[in-house]
Order: sequence, then C-alpha cells, then structure tokens
Amino acid sequence: MTQFQTILLECEGSLAKLHLNRPDAANGMSGQMLQELADATTWLRQQEQIKLVVISASGRFFCAGGDINYLLSIDGDIAPAVEAQVALLNLTMVNLAEMDALVLCAVNGVASGAGFSLAVAADMVIATRAAKFTMAYSNIGFSPDGGASYYLPRLVGMRKAQELIYTSRLLSADEAHDWGLINQVVDDQDFEGEVTLLTHKLLSYSKTGQARAKGLLRATDNNSLQQQLAIEARDIGLSVASQDGQEGMNAFMQKRQPQFK
Repeated sequence: MTQFQTILLECEGSLAKLHLNRPDAANGMSGQMLQELADATTWLRQQEQIKLVVISASGRFFCAGGDINYLLSIDGDIAPAVEAQVALLNLTMVNLAEMDALVLCAVNGVASGAGFSLAVAADMVIATRAAKFTMAYSNIGFSPDGGASYYLPRLVGMRKAQELIYTSRLLSADEAHDWGLINQVVDDQDFEGEVTLLTHKLLSYSKTGQARAKGLLRATDNNSLQQQLAIEARDIGLSVASQDGQEGMNAFMQKRQPQFK
C-alpha cells in the first residue's frame, strides 16, 4: 500500500484505521488529501479480510471540510477544477457506502462542511462531548457536497436538513445525538476507551452477516416493501447456510460465544 502524506492507514487483521492527519490545517481536505482518501478507500473496498474501518483524526478538529487556502490557489477555470476534486470526495463516499466492511467514525472535535458529510456517511458515529457539527457552506456562499443533501434528509428529515444546510446551525455532540446524526456521545477522557470497546464489539460479529445487513439497509432507498422482503428472504437463507451462520447457531445451542471468521 502506498505511503500517504495527509492521512495514515493502518491495518491489523480484520481492522483498518484511517486517520486524517493534517492537524495544522484543521484536517482540511486539500487536493492531496482528497486523492489519498479516494485511493485508500478504493483499496480498502477490495480487501476481503477487513471487517471494520475506523475513521479518526489528529488534533482539535475532526475535519474542517474543504481547505479554503487550497481552493483560493486554483488557477484558471475554477468550476471544473473544483468539480474534479469533488469527484474524488464522491468516490470516497461511494467506497464507504458500498464496501462490505462497516465504517465507524470517531469524531474528536469540530466536523464542518465535507467533514460533517464524511462523519454522517459512516455506518456508526461516536463523538466526544466536546465535538461540534456544522454544515458551514452557507457561511461562505457555497452549496453542500460530500453527500450531505442525500444523507441529511434521510437521517433527520427534510425540515431539519434544511435548517442545517440553510443556516449552518452549529450542533453540539449532544444535540447531534438527539437529532439522530450520531450514535454515542462520551466524555473526552473516556473517548479512546469507548472507541476501543465499540471497535472490539463490532469486530466480534460475522463479516458476511454484517455486510448483508448493511446492503439491506442501503437497498431501502429504492425498494418497495415486497422487493425488500424478497431480498431479506434471500439473504437470511444465505446467512443460515454460511459457515458463520452455522457457527452462530451451534454456539447458541452450546451456550458459548461464537467464533466468526
């Protein structure tokens, strides 16, 4: 795997840790970071052994979104240049959504703009109590990107999505939890320990079972009830017949913890 300059990628067995690492720039998404995120997530999507990807960040910020200094430095025709860079962000978002591995986002500070989009695109989100969330785009005359206009209405409903996008309302971690944007809020001093506990919990489950569950949840965007029921029937049949399914049932009957692949 290529050595990166703006992110860190570490794989340990079935766990991958993807760490945003531009703390001096509030982990802003420069062109280089966008390319590296796209490359890293494309590679991770192809790794069959990976069950879980944990996304975290260095410094006080989780991610400040697009790097304004980088955007101001673009020469020539700006719009197509920005569109090309956002295409890299889009590839990252699609990779996270469509990879079999679950994605856990650990938000340690402010998540704004595309950083907010990145956080809520994860399958699960845990945050410190000091974390804050804001779309921020309206503050500088931008429209949202990174899937914000797709995920937010699905997570919080259209009215709250409109408020977040139109007013750049700043949400505390507790408010984000109450709105259904994140799963868990923990005190700062307990953050690392709670992330580790949740990581171990998610790694203890069957990858094939979790991957099928992830696919089922994504399919609800386009399926009718009848279509969804048919896919559920197919997938649970495959799950029961799988090695992990057999192990899970045997472990249940034998009153022991299952040993999933």
